[in-house]
Amino acid sequence: KEEAGDAFEPGDVFWDPLAILQDAPPSMRRNFQQRELFNGRIAMLAVACFIFEEALMHKPLISGRISQFLFEPAYEVPEIQAFFDSLFGSQGASPVFVE
Repeated sequence: KEEAGDAFEPGDVFWDPLAILQDAPPSMRRNFQQRELFNGRIAMLAVACFIFEEALMHKPLISGRISQFLFEPAYEVPEIQAFFDSLFGSQGASPVFVE
């Protein structure tokens, strides 16, 4: 807060790090900030609904092969490992992640 001085606004934590709206009028910047907050709140509500439904039904919402790509790190998925090996070659290197 000390660095920003009077320009400090609560919740404004480097909202536009790429300076996309640098020359935009303040009303447009505020409008974009409000839209981003609204989108974030809707996303949090959607995740809460997923969690509630899984707890209520005792069944995962996402099952099957697609869940592997959503909930596992990419470096552990065999297809993705093969893809990167084909791009960069393994060259006999030992794996970085060992269990």
